[in-house]
Amino acid sequence: MTVKDVADAMGLTLTNRELKDLSAVWNIFCHLVFTGGFFCLSTLFWREPGQARETVLNTFFTNMETPVYADHEQDNFDRMQRSKIGKISLAMGLCMLLMILIPNPLWGRLLFLLSAAAIILFGYVLWRSASSTTSTQGSNYVYRPEK
Repeated sequence: MTVKDVADAMGLTLTNRELKDLSAVWNIFCHLVFTGGFFCLSTLFWREPGQARETVLNTFFTNMETPVYADHEQDNFDRMQRSKIGKISLAMGLCMLLMILIPNPLWGRLLFLLSAAAIILFGYVLWRSASSTTSTQGSNYVYRPEK
């Protein structure tokens, strides 16, 4: 059912501009009625969780609200990961830089150049942050869930 059908049913003659405007309003109205109606009707099928499920949910939300602090030993793994992702990003940026050799207009080549430069920059920053010997990351606190 389109706006044209509704206008014809109501005996209205609308201009092309009015039909386009009402088409947007009609889409929003239908979305509100059908999606909102489905949402409201879905509450009829909701039921309380059982005792076992409620225990699982409470444990989950308690764990989600508990802060997690990284162990100082994790810093070495983080550094290795930054190094690998940085090297991969550098390689990807350099490969993308080769794409300026593809015959394109100047603006297309500049777009490849800018994209490759951004990827190379972020790869270099990641790789460089991994090669530092002193770490300001992490702490001495370890997550221990309360019993």
